[in-house]
Amino acid sequence: MAQSAHNHEKLSGIIEVDEFFMAYSEKGSKQLKNNRKANKRGGQMSKKHNKSKVTILLSIDRSEHMLSQVLEADTKAEIQAHLQPYIAQKSVLFSDGAHAYEAIAKVVKCEHKRLISTKNRVIDKAYHIQTVNGAIAHFKDWTERRMRGITTKYLAHYLA
Repeated sequence: MAQSAHNHEKLSGIIEVDEFFMAYSEKGSKQLKNNRKANKRGGQMSKKHNKSKVTILLSIDRSEHMLSQVLEADTKAEIQAHLQPYIAQKSVLFSDGAHAYEAIAKVVKCEHKRLISTKNRVIDKAYHIQTVNGAIAHFKDWTERRMRGITTKYLAHYLA
């Protein structure tokens, strides 16, 4: 899949978008920031959103153009700044229930559909977020099982 953030292509048509979280990691560092102790044998990231998580935004259109960005924070402004320039007009933006995507759709003048229910995974037999969720699952499996975790410092390189 092509990465549109690097070759400056716009996502168009039906666009699936979702954000996900990975544990903040300083794997391989000799000294850890904030004088914290190292996690021995991995450990689980906390369920609450805090500084131990890194937010990643992933968007895929049906032509298999992909945009992936590491975000500073999981905020509406941050999502808009990283996604809005890459959405073509008259596209259909399909997402989970996050409100940041509604604002992007209004500015870009494209249609926005939300999938909030866990019962229905497909709307109108065409709109779903299964492709982007599959890509997220594949990336997490690759980084956590195959790579045994990656450092946050180089996370953007692995997304490229």
